[in-house]
Amino acid sequence: LPENVMVMDTRIRTSTDSASDSSDTPIQVGVIPNVNSAASDQNIDEDFELTDAQTFSVVFSKSGRLVTHDVRVWNRDGVYDDTSTDDIFNTLDNINVNQTGRFIQDNYPAMGLGQEPSRNCFWVFNRNEFEAVPATQRWSGFLRFQEELYVSPFTGEIVNKEKTNP
Repeated sequence: LPENVMVMDTRIRTSTDSASDSSDTPIQVGVIPNVNSAASDQNIDEDFELTDAQTFSVVFSKSGRLVTHDVRVWNRDGVYDDTSTDDIFNTLDNINVNQTGRFIQDNYPAMGLGQEPSRNCFWVFNRNEFEAVPATQRWSGFLRFQEELYVSPFTGEIVNKEKTNP
């Protein structure tokens, strides 16, 4: 994606205790329009929550149909220590110290990186506009005004909410 484009999931993990805990909650949980909308701002005001909201998977079956199930991104060697040589997903130390890998694997729940269900919807928006909003107002001051996009379970196309939920 271009540098000025940002993509964010619509849900965050509810636990930072275990990388294999896949429980999650909508970012806008408990929000009634114009009533206490700031409640959801607390769901994405910290770095680990923002990282969690920006890392998600959209999964398709072999037949091309959208499916939803738990996903935990791991290195190709299947290890969680620093012995992996995977140049895509790897441990934090292998990426930062050894320059082996491009993306941190889902083994750091305190950073917002752990197992979670695959998704069928997300937001795409201007990064600069989002970053101009204070962290304590990310939902109430920006995201709630963005269009939530859905993935058609039949075609894989990105569609708006009205087309998937008549």
